[in-house]
Amino acid sequence: MQLFELVSPRLFRPLAGPNRAFYAELLLLLWEECRHTADYSISRAEAVWRAEDYFAALAKPLALDADGAGDEDYLLSPSTIL
Repeated sequence: MQLFELVSPRLFRPLAGPNRAFYAELLLLLWEECRHTADYSISRAEAVWRAEDYFAALAKPLALDADGAGDEDYLLSPSTIL
């Protein structure tokens, strides 16, 4: 079985959209947290907290990447991340 048979085709969209640099940086920050544990993992709560902290520290909110759903004007804020 191949990865792309198991996951949604939308999984990697954030890494191909206009905000890809922000999402990639967040993934690298999460990896830094994970790689220091014995099982290379962190809790979901810790990941959410790190994501909220990361987006809150940005100078301005990110506009969500358009996906054809009509939410191009919707802005990310710490309360709408996850």
